[in-house]
Amino acid sequence: MLLNLRKGTHRDELDPFFETITGDPLAGAPVSEAAFCRARKKIKPEALVRLNDALLDSANEQIALRRWQGFRVLTVDGSTARLPNTPAIADYFGKPRGSGVSLARFSRLHDVLNGQTIQADMVPYATGERELASEYLLFS
Repeated sequence: MLLNLRKGTHRDELDPFFETITGDPLAGAPVSEAAFCRARKKIKPEALVRLNDALLDSANEQIALRRWQGFRVLTVDGSTARLPNTPAIADYFGKPRGSGVSLARFSRLHDVLNGQTIQADMVPYATGERELASEYLLFS
């Protein structure tokens, strides 16, 4: 359901999703939005990385990658975002000097010609964009 490019609320998506995978309209025992949110919190980030890798591998086996003069055209894009102000988040992501807010750095390696995000990261603010870009060079 999380990969379904949702267009509605959790409720609008949950019932049809479970009906599709079970073949039964779950009229008597619908999954609550709260239960869905609790279950979603248990998903390990590593699982999403492995899922992305598997999806990319599968796509690349089935379609020929577009290239420019024999090369893949890759870009790195980065940004920062304010995070909720909790002690655990502040401990992990940090706060810039003189700032009272926690920030995260986002970065992604993107294949421009094929429209694929190859790798994406959300890291502590102190991690530099160049550091992430150099890790992507090693990856690709």
